[in-house]
Amino acid sequence: MIQVNRINIGSKKGFTLVEVLVAVTIIVIAAAALLPVFTLVARSSNQNKIRSTANAIASGIFEQLISMDYDKVGTENGNPSGNVPQFQQIEIDNVTYDVETRITWGSTVDTNGEVNNLAFKNVRIIVSAVNAFTGETETVDKMYSIVAREGGRSMPDKGNLRATVKQADGLGHEFPVVNIACNGPETFTMPTDEAGQVIFGMIEKGTYNVSAAIPSGWTVPQGYSVSGSIVTIPNVLINEWKVKDIFFYMDKPENFCLLSVKITDESGNTIDAQGKISIRWDIDGETRYVFKDKAFSGGDLGHDFIGRLWPQGTYSIKIDFSPETGYRSYDMSKSDVWPVIESTTEIWTGTFNNSGESINILIPVKTLDIRDAYSKTEAESFDLKSGSISTENCSDIGGTKNLNNIGNLSYAIYKYMNFGNGRPLTFQARVSAQEESKITVRLDNPDGTVIGALWISPTGPGYKTVSCVVKDQSISGIHDVCLVFEPGSGLKVNWFKFSRVFDDFSGSRIGTHWKTYGSNWSVNNGILWQQNSSQNSYRQAVLENAGLSETGNYTIIGKVRIDTWQNIYSPRAGISLFAGNGTGVSLSFFRQNRRRAGLMNGNEAVDYLNFSFENGQWYWFMISSNRTVQGTRFEGKFWIAGSDEPDWMFEYNADNNDFSGYPSLYTYGNCTVSFDDISVIYNDCTE
Repeated sequence: MIQVNRINIGSKKGFTLVEVLVAVTIIVIAAAALLPVFTLVARSSNQNKIRSTANAIASGIFEQLISMDYDKVGTENGNPSGNVPQFQQIEIDNVTYDVETRITWGSTVDTNGEVNNLAFKNVRIIVSAVNAFTGETETVDKMYSIVAREGGRSMPDKGNLRATVKQADGLGHEFPVVNIACNGPETFTMPTDEAGQVIFGMIEKGTYNVSAAIPSGWTVPQGYSVSGSIVTIPNVLINEWKVKDIFFYMDKPENFCLLSVKITDESGNTIDAQGKISIRWDIDGETRYVFKDKAFSGGDLGHDFIGRLWPQGTYSIKIDFSPETGYRSYDMSKSDVWPVIESTTEIWTGTFNNSGESINILIPVKTLDIRDAYSKTEAESFDLKSGSISTENCSDIGGTKNLNNIGNLSYAIYKYMNFGNGRPLTFQARVSAQEESKITVRLDNPDGTVIGALWISPTGPGYKTVSCVVKDQSISGIHDVCLVFEPGSGLKVNWFKFSRVFDDFSGSRIGTHWKTYGSNWSVNNGILWQQNSSQNSYRQAVLENAGLSETGNYTIIGKVRIDTWQNIYSPRAGISLFAGNGTGVSLSFFRQNRRRAGLMNGNEAVDYLNFSFENGQWYWFMISSNRTVQGTRFEGKFWIAGSDEPDWMFEYNADNNDFSGYPSLYTYGNCTVSFDDISVIYNDCTE
């Protein structure tokens, strides 16, 4: 039997609830799967619109620039200067666009190989906006081009400044961008380009301060002027038609070099002394200083004492010691003794091999040969000379060699003369001369302070000791002494020395080396004072007990002050040679109808001039004797204390050598006289 199954095709029953729910679920899942696609499409559309808008903004700005007159193409506060903002914000369709416009000078090389740094203008426009996908601000569009001048042009009377930022590898760098500010007759601020440079072209002549903003995490070498994160190169001079190059060196701290310095003696032993150190840095054709005259104490200046040194360039070290330390100053640029790298025999020539290098060096210094200013210094022992000066065997008693063939204004320098605690009164030299000559004594260098003028009279064939007063008796410590010569014919110099005051009357009474004749000699407040009466007699203080020879040739120097003076019994006062109980030969103030000054032999005036000396004024007096085969020659001079010492003013040639006695101080007649700072020099001595 066959069974037939029937299907009711015409059934019109609806969907069940389950079927509906299943269908809705399927639709929701499909829609959720397609939603990111819809969002992506929308964001892509927005981002494309942002890019298109950014390009339009950049193109619009560039079209604006090329439509301008060439000379006006530039940015506000930039160089080249113009009206285009360096930074601006533009809002379109609720999107904010940050627009940076950089306009810089471009250079080219002509067929002759000459560089034109202002050949054209570089234009770079950067547009940034928020990314539709990430929400972060980023560069959306960049446009690079140039703007050139059509035809020729005349050059204005202006100059150019090119600032380059360098890293430790010696190259300019693009990132991070460094803002350079130029402040002077004009003011500009520009960021560095892809070469790490900024060119400020056609700026007014004058002096500028140029500053760079140090990027975060970076630093600059020692020696720069830094305030906060700004490093400044001051006083940059801009001249017309020229390009001035300056360089900023900056990098991360670990790329700088370190230097440790130890100072040793010639045997390699570390010394402990105080001084000043300077480090010169030569780079890119310029000289800079890491620091100058930096004080230090101790022989070991310390590991890493000198940090943040740039790896390129050449360094030179100078160390200055005061002479009192006993060590010579050191200048690496002038010395033939180079520093040595510690624990090696390798010479350090002032350069580094790598970034971040650390080097320890030893610097050997020499000890000083300090001279005693108050002991005899052989004239031939100079340290430096200039002009014509030679030496020969000396014919003077006790002489070794002497200077001769001395040219006019030639000089000799004697280093490290120790004046101790001061009070040099006289400069003495053992000389021979056929004609009048002069030696000027200067302190420290040929242009230094004049401290004495030594006038030399003809001596004949022999030698004599001549003296002058030191103008500044406060000189102390160690100095160089320079002798400047103005020679007459035949000037020869055997030796020289300084002498202190023989007697400054600093005690409470006159010393036993003086023998006084007449009363009223007293010491008050460091001054020897004598009050004479109207009595017609001499009052003397004679150096009879000082071990001097009665027949020796001497120079006596001292200060004389007339306190009171009356024209009774022809008063007179001064200093003398070959005196005993009588004046001998004297240099005197005296009065016969009018005030006079000059040489006297006893009571006879032998060479004098009218001079209205003033009461209460200190005067220097100097009288000297020299015996020759023709007789005895006396010379004298006086001058106001504090003024320049003159040449000899008076002379007296006695035709005999019968003089004997001692140097003395004296007064005569009704007067009151003060004496101070007496010095006596033995002209015949060789010591």
